[in-house]
Amino acid sequence: MHVKAVTVVYLVVALLGESSAQNVGQTGVQAHRGPPVHFFASMPTSLSGYVDHIKYTDVTLNIGGGYNKYSGVFTAPVSGVYQFFFSYQSGRGNDNNALYLVVRGSEVMVSHSQIAAPSTASNLSTYMTVLKKGDVVYVKQKHGLIWAEPWSRTITFSGSLLSQIF
Repeated sequence: MHVKAVTVVYLVVALLGESSAQNVGQTGVQAHRGPPVHFFASMPTSLSGYVDHIKYTDVTLNIGGGYNKYSGVFTAPVSGVYQFFFSYQSGRGNDNNALYLVVRGSEVMVSHSQIAAPSTASNLSTYMTVLKKGDVVYVKQKHGLIWAEPWSRTITFSGSLLSQIF
């Protein structure tokens, strides 16, 4: 367990930058001992065009209550290191697909695909970051066509608290 805590400290220092290294030692980063935070949600229908906040309405898991299926937004219930995943399957056609992960109002990563008809492709993206309590994360689609059926779970958004920061 001690090795994990050291690894987490180095990870947070790398994420926060060298200037924050002293604060990490003062605030204390520990292997996750606080309340668990995990969510997994999927979108049961296809989406096309611009969608500012994808609303993943089929929520399978929402431990800690951070994900809101009505807004499509995850709000960090505690400060810590979080990891997020989002996936989609591009629709059949010549669409140029682009989904963005938005953290605290900034687009931090894009998952892009352009597949010629009649092919399709699945995409999975992951992102790890430090969030403060109350920070928000969501996924938006700027353009394209992504495919889903209620049984397929091809459009997903999930996240977990890896380590709490005190």
